[in-house]
Amino acid sequence: MGVTVGIRAQIMLQRLVRVGVVLGTLGLVVWSAADSVRIALADRVAQPGRQALAALRLRGQQPLDLASWARARESLQRARMLAPDDPDLALDLGVVLLVRARHSTQVPPLAGALLEDALVAFRDAARLRPVWAQAWAYIAHSQRLRLRLGVVTPAEREAGTANGEAERSAVLARRYGPYEPAVRRLLEPAR
Repeated sequence: MGVTVGIRAQIMLQRLVRVGVVLGTLGLVVWSAADSVRIALADRVAQPGRQALAALRLRGQQPLDLASWARARESLQRARMLAPDDPDLALDLGVVLLVRARHSTQVPPLAGALLEDALVAFRDAARLRPVWAQAWAYIAHSQRLRLRLGVVTPAEREAGTANGEAERSAVLARRYGPYEPAVRRLLEPAR
């Protein structure tokens, strides 16, 4: 009788282990599928912003009209909320903000605020993909533009933090992408 109870307990334990393995596997599949859906949704939400960037590249330096720019920024910000760990989305958002800042230099406080937001996005991209030369080049370029426009805070100017970050970022950009045309273009001295 004791042997029968022991065998039954063993059988029950094996069944529980199998059920646990099946449930664990099922949970992993559901989690993976949900993550894939989230990433696909973020990509879909980012489409207007990415289309605006493609249009900018085709047209050269002509600015987007304000409504198109706002749609692009909004779509990329929403996509970043869905996929905050996507460095491409961070860089795209930073570029959209930087482009608007370049065309707002007549109003330095506005350009400064846009550049601050762009820097946050570029720093996120560099944090998420530390050897991405373009992210470091955009940080250097944005900080240099802030210095040229005079929109750094007095504390930053006194401590030299904006210039220091610009130089450190430029060094990293040259180290990770010395032959990338975009990196070279961004690090050219301003004319």
